[in-house]
Amino acid sequence: MYEFLDRRYALALYDACSEKGNIEQVLEEFEAIVDEMANNEGLMKITKHPQISKVAKKRIFREIFEGKVSAEMLNFLLLLIEKERILYLKEKYNQFKLIHLERSNKVLAKVKTVVALTPSQKEALQEKLEKTYRKEVILEEEVDKSIIGGIIVMVGSDVIDGSVKNKLKEMKDLVENNQRSRYNFDELNKDLVAEVITSALLSQEQTDRLRINLGKFYNRAIVVKQVIDASIVGGVKVIIGNDVFEGDLFQELTNTEGSEDTEFLGKSNEVFRGPEAFNKILNAEVKTVVPLNSEQREKLKNCLENFYRRKIVIIEKIDKNLIGGVYVRIGDDITDGTVKGKLKTIRRTMS
Repeated sequence: MYEFLDRRYALALYDACSEKGNIEQVLEEFEAIVDEMANNEGLMKITKHPQISKVAKKRIFREIFEGKVSAEMLNFLLLLIEKERILYLKEKYNQFKLIHLERSNKVLAKVKTVVALTPSQKEALQEKLEKTYRKEVILEEEVDKSIIGGIIVMVGSDVIDGSVKNKLKEMKDLVENNQRSRYNFDELNKDLVAEVITSALLSQEQTDRLRINLGKFYNRAIVVKQVIDASIVGGVKVIIGNDVFEGDLFQELTNTEGSEDTEFLGKSNEVFRGPEAFNKILNAEVKTVVPLNSEQREKLKNCLENFYRRKIVIIEKIDKNLIGGVYVRIGDDITDGTVKGKLKTIRRTMS
């Protein structure tokens, strides 16, 4: 509600300045007055004091600003005093600035980084944002050590969070809330296909038993696809995604006397002859604009190991084209937290 009122006041001033042709001048005056009120304790006390009349406040403002600012700006201040909205001057300034950007086909991008961007990084970021929003982009930078690394870009209601802090939080959330989805987690509702390679066709009972056991193990519905291979003598080879299980499953599959699915899961290392997939090391390709420090690398490694339940080796690559954020690839799983990736998503949405 108040934002709407602030915009109405700002729009009225903007239209008046547009007719006068002094928008840029008033914009500078507006900013200076907002700063003066924020830093001048005496002026703020007068403005806030309930015992000082509107007439007295107007007289004081005239004495301070008359002849120093445009007539439009002074009249605007006096109007706000009359309407008892002068304490919300900054909000009206923000709306005035926003209206000016909109009318000029410009957009403000607030950028947070751990260290200030270099001129080349600013130029690259501005170029990509302008391609995405099809407007001239004004960058407003802020250094924020708390984001650990990467970059956060805010354009209007769009937030592109490519910070290391955010990616670690996302991975932590995945670990805590989506343990079931560690395999193909973007398609959690889809069945997993188990390619079962044997020298002879499995019986229906064996197939059903295998489907149940694998379903319990992965917490997913399993579709069994059988492949006959004469070179697999007396055993079974099961391939699910990147996981490969090899061993003699017939006895476990056909042994239903007093056995429960939990027994199969408890013996999974024996049944699958110790699925090497769960003991092998996974390589995580990590791309960033600047190298991760030891703390960032350790946090990322711990999150990935908790998520995948494997040992992780991080292989870092520096890619200046990413602008900011982190790109992680493990097998077919890609976590793209880069600004470049987020911009692509926004561009697809706007197309």
